[in-house]
Amino acid sequence: ERMQSEQIRKLRRELESSQEKVATLTTQLSANANLVAAFEQSLVNMTSRLRQLADTAEEKDTELLDLRETIDFLKKKNSEAQAVIQGALNGTDITPKELRIKRQNSSDSISSLNSITSHSSIGSGKDADAKKKKKKSWLRSSFNK
Repeated sequence: ERMQSEQIRKLRRELESSQEKVATLTTQLSANANLVAAFEQSLVNMTSRLRQLADTAEEKDTELLDLRETIDFLKKKNSEAQAVIQGALNGTDITPKELRIKRQNSSDSISSLNSITSHSSIGSGKDADAKKKKKKSWLRSSFNK
């Protein structure tokens, strides 16, 4: 009986020791599970940020391409303008078709021409000159006082 009681105690100690090991391993497993969950969340956040950076980089590439096209267009227009300026300085007429001013007959211009040549306009032009002279003489007379 004594031997049996010693074996029972020994088995109980082993059982308690095993239960402590199970509790410790359970705690470690829980801690590791939390660590894995945090790592997974961090990975999700990094993936999201990477997508955002890739999208931003793509937008910037598109914007850069647009700016390069604009710069090339402006360089072309600048070259054309320089050619026009050089032509004007040299006295030659090498303006591109887009830069030439097209003259059009206007009915307003004809009306103005008719108005200038009519007799009623001639008299009103003289009145305007007389008014200007009066204004000038008034100004001069105020300085003389």
